[in-house]
Amino acid sequence: MPTPSESFNNWSENPSRPAGTPRELTISGLLYEFRWIPAGEFLMGCPEDEGYDYERPRRKITLTRGFWLQSTPVTREMWESIMGSDPSEFNGNEGKDRPVENVSWNDCKHYLLKANDLKVAPKDWKFDLPTEAQWEYACRAGTNSPFWWGETLNGDMANCCGEEPYGTETPGPFVKKTAPVRSYPPNPWGLYDTLRNVWEWCSDYYDMNYYKYGATVDPTGCGYRNSPDKYRVLRGGGWLDSAECCRSGCRAGLGPDESDPRIGFRLALVPAPGR
Repeated sequence: MPTPSESFNNWSENPSRPAGTPRELTISGLLYEFRWIPAGEFLMGCPEDEGYDYERPRRKITLTRGFWLQSTPVTREMWESIMGSDPSEFNGNEGKDRPVENVSWNDCKHYLLKANDLKVAPKDWKFDLPTEAQWEYACRAGTNSPFWWGETLNGDMANCCGEEPYGTETPGPFVKKTAPVRSYPPNPWGLYDTLRNVWEWCSDYYDMNYYKYGATVDPTGCGYRNSPDKYRVLRGGGWLDSAECCRSGCRAGLGPDESDPRIGFRLALVPAPGR
């Protein structure tokens, strides 16, 4: 929660602000909650006994600036309020509080353009997708295990295919569709659904060798030369995927025009250019 000396309307880069401090913002008539993600360091990727080659080795990442991240994925209602339509596979009688899905990276960039054009972002900030490093840092929230809550998943702590568990032989529930946001506990920084429900687009181009570049500061992913298919990064796993695909270090890539009922996104508020 905000400290007594800090106004709830203060969105500035405050290094003493606790991780997970909430702020609310009205966009196109709907309330969005954001959580403060402070500057810091973390080990990105997976240890040798976890994951795949393109998720290793672990590399030290330094993020020199804090940012705000939406506490949930963008919902169907939020998308429709700005875009005027709902592309989701799970629409009809499904609740508007489910994540919007079936959206491409380019669709999301169009949404961001419209959101920024509304001029409702706090002063000195703009809406964007998080970088892959920002996403994993916020997802882990200071943890190093496969999932922020520990070593196992079978559909109990996340909306995934619990019939294909990870770290345990005990199968669990398989909802077989998206779940309303906030259906499962948040991570230590107040973020819901970072692991499971829908994959989330990041701003970066996808690079299979991303983890082999060593320690770095404020990475933004590779450029065209290292990404011949121009894939963009997806993180977090989805409702149809095995529990293994929902690890904090799991990553995937897809073309910017491609969409899928397992794919959505969440908003980041990052420093505006020139700030």
